Amino acid sequence: MKVTQKERYLFIPKDQLILYAIFSISKEDEDCTFERLVKECFTLFPKSFSFYRYPEWPDSLKLDRALRGLRDKHLISGNHRIGFSLTHMGEKVATNLENKIKYSPLSKKREVYNVRKEERVLEAIRTSDAYKKYLLDERLVGLNENELKRLFFGTLETPLHSIHKNIEFLINYARDTGDTKLIEFLKLCRNSTYDRQ
Repeated sequence: MKVTQKERYLFIPKDQLILYAIFSISKEDEDCTFERLVKECFTLFPKSFSFYRYPEWPDSLKLDRALRGLRDKHLISGNHRIGFSLTHMGEKVATNLENKIKYSPLSKKREVYNVRKEERVLEAIRTSDAYKKYLLDERLVGLNENELKRLFFGTLETPLHSIHKNIEFLINYARDTGDTKLIEFLKLCRNSTYDRQ
């Protein structure tokens, strides 16, 4: 069964999605090699297991840490060389996950585990009052030093050069999203930190 409702699986941690993928492969009576597992994870949950910049390709590195964690919790056995299988406890957990992935409604208040931190930061900036004002007249109006620091996740004690570095990082990240308005806003904020140093 191909899970296509991303609003369901994006709320579920990667280790649980991997456990379910191993379960799915075992139900097909196939060997769960690492390559087969990467394919299954990407097929079932493409948004969680793809490269950010190349979403049409699976990112196998996203499985490594989660697989170690599942092994430490005694939910799976095996390794990259011999393949993976569920333990008895892993089967029970995976059976419960099947219902969670397919049928359970999810609260919008729950954390989205598989969204990158940078994406959440950009989303917070997009919903800020400062950005909304900018969209209305495309000028950075009335943003004082303390507001700049708060907007870019600093404290009152954070030096402006640190805020400047945060903004530079976000500009580079925002370029990947193609959001030109946001990039222009970030550049105005960055230039504002120059003026105040």
